[in-house]
Amino acid sequence: MKRKLLAIAMLFFVFALSSCQKEVDTKIITGEEQQVAQISDDNFNIILYSEKDIYSDTEEVNILATIQYIGSSNSIDIYSGDPYAGFTVESDGVEYISNLVETILKTTTLEKGVIYEFPLLKVGGFSEDAEDADFWREFYSEEKMLFPIGQYQVTFSTRFYTADSPDFQLSVQYQFDVN
Repeated sequence: MKRKLLAIAMLFFVFALSSCQKEVDTKIITGEEQQVAQISDDNFNIILYSEKDIYSDTEEVNILATIQYIGSSNSIDIYSGDPYAGFTVESDGVEYISNLVETILKTTTLEKGVIYEFPLLKVGGFSEDAEDADFWREFYSEEKMLFPIGQYQVTFSTRFYTADSPDFQLSVQYQFDVN
């Protein structure tokens, strides 16, 4: 009887926890994007896509990066934090999106020829004590990828190492405007 109650309680706990998790919208851009930047080496090809170069301050910015393993093996293991690649978006020295990485050691296998997609997501933080806390609270609470009027530098970079390369990094940059 105790085992049955314990099993039911654990099931309830698992369902309660899973219902509290926020789903991340990983909307992938398809059909409208254009390639705006690319970098490659012997093992990896990284391409940055954007729907356009100039957005209005009421339009959602749609940017996507892809990584493809193109090396000589069928796959490669990479070792990193989580995620192993991400975006930084800056304007006039202000960082709107940070390439934050959870400091765990994770092994990921990238298969040759498979394209791994990374949509631009709002990642970052702010101090509640800062003078501009109201701006940042509003910026991060807005679900759409909206930016204030300005010129923005986007950097997509990797952060991992392989068995052959102890500090592997590739990055690609792009600039877009919001009018």
